[in-house]
Amino acid sequence: MRNFVLRSSAMQIGDNIDVSAFRFIEGFQEKPSSFEIIFFASDQKTYRYGFSVTNEKVIEEWLYVKSTSREICLFERREQKFDVKKKFIEGENIANKTRDNALFLPTVAQFNGEVSRLIIDWFRRIQIIDGTADQDQSNSAAQAITDEKLKRKVSDFIKNLDLSIQDVTVEKSSNVIDGDSEGSQILSFIQLTTKFFRESTKERTRLQVMTRHNKFSSDGNLIGSETVDLTEYESEGTKKLFNFAPAFLEGLENQRIFIIDELDAKLHPLLTIALIKMFHSNTGSGHCSQLVFTTHDTNLLTSELFRRDQIWFAEKDKFGATQMYSLYDFKPQGKNVRTDELYEKNYLIGKYGAIPYLGNLRF
Repeated sequence: MRNFVLRSSAMQIGDNIDVSAFRFIEGFQEKPSSFEIIFFASDQKTYRYGFSVTNEKVIEEWLYVKSTSREICLFERREQKFDVKKKFIEGENIANKTRDNALFLPTVAQFNGEVSRLIIDWFRRIQIIDGTADQDQSNSAAQAITDEKLKRKVSDFIKNLDLSIQDVTVEKSSNVIDGDSEGSQILSFIQLTTKFFRESTKERTRLQVMTRHNKFSSDGNLIGSETVDLTEYESEGTKKLFNFAPAFLEGLENQRIFIIDELDAKLHPLLTIALIKMFHSNTGSGHCSQLVFTTHDTNLLTSELFRRDQIWFAEKDKFGATQMYSLYDFKPQGKNVRTDELYEKNYLIGKYGAIPYLGNLRF
């Protein structure tokens, strides 16, 4: 959804829309795929935006804004028929400039529509990260901390996590990044949001990250320090924390939205909790950021960390389609789940669903 919103305007006539249809039910490959998101934007209003598309064209598109207790339609689209409301005056006379394989909203934003640009900016603030592929982002993080201010933040962040690391430094090596190789997600993110990537990516010196540890005598006295290569000597969890740290710390200050698959991969459960609490502690400030993540760590299923509406389960039905529901909406025997229930225990015994039913694994 994010990619299509941000790239729609750059597509050409006849370009295919990058969408995958559901393939496990006969006839569904010809049906359109629908996307909708409800979000709170920087103008302090709640919007509901969505669209329905095939590989060839946009079938439907809509935008609503919430005013007090009701929603107000700003525009609706059925293929190339547009119903633009008076409250969305920026969209007038833009319909005939919108291709059948392009979204109306980004097209309006190209003509400096105020609301449409605000919504496009919201999508730009979303950063989608693969929590298992942090090694691809190591040089990006190293580049970021060449800025002294951010380096101090990253060093303090790593030090406060009790990893026995006293400081983080960067040294240049003679390696060169291939300018045609696929850039990491965090590199792209920091390129867009910070000042640390002014230079060309065609040739960039590879940076070597070093971590400084205390060094002790054989009888336990502190005698100095030892500096080692992060990549060679630190654990996979430590490397992941460093690789994500610049984007996290920058994002916490700039209203970023992080969507992370497998946040807990390679991390101790207490470290995962610490990362979550960083975002919780940011709530109420003028720069609130959001963390949405998937996990298999059931230690996180506790009312001490999350409200019931913040916990969502994903369960596949007999067709292989994933259904999602929140703990708040789960009502066994018509009763709400109590806030003092043991969420982890009840989940593991199958009370909330969304668990695998394993067959006989003896071979």
